[in-house]
Amino acid sequence: MTVTQYTYRGVLFSVDTRDKTDNVTVIASARDIRNFGAGYIAGNNGLTWGTARGGFDTLQSAQDGKLSTEGQTTQQAQRVGHNVGYKKYNDRRVNTYKSQSSNPLRGPK
Repeated sequence: MTVTQYTYRGVLFSVDTRDKTDNVTVIASARDIRNFGAGYIAGNNGLTWGTARGGFDTLQSAQDGKLSTEGQTTQQAQRVGHNVGYKKYNDRRVNTYKSQSSNPLRGPK
């Protein structure tokens, strides 16, 4: 296997969105998985997409030694991860709010 083949080796990848309407198999590269993970972590920690995007582009600029943005395929994988992570972040916030507001022992603030 060449270095390029190794870098872009593919794996079956699926994101459970609970509302999938098509039956498409997705093959993702190791780089796609890494970028998905970066987006997921940002979203799961409550960063907005704009804030995360700024951070990713700042890192890319530092690595390139000049003002840069990441490529579209990188951004797309990060965005998918961010959407999944941000949904989990919002779900946690809603559940925390519900548990606090419905607790009769909590009393007024």
